[in-house]
Amino acid sequence: MKTTPTWAGFHDYLHTFSSLHTFKERFPEEGDIADRFWHDLIKRASDESGKQLTAEDNVTLDWPVALVLAKKE
Repeated sequence: MKTTPTWAGFHDYLHTFSSLHTFKERFPEEGDIADRFWHDLIKRASDESGKQLTAEDNVTLDWPVALVLAKKE
């Protein structure tokens, strides 16, 4: 599965994870780890690409998907 949101869209997507909400409830002193992850990721992508990326630039996300089929006998 592949999609090409903006970096801002990817940031919003990170905040939809239920595990993130659970982590925030259990460890509020850690702050928003999704924000830290996103900022670090866009900084590293900027360094690698050689240009300063912004929240409005596109990013390609690729999730490997597998389908397992089985037959009960």
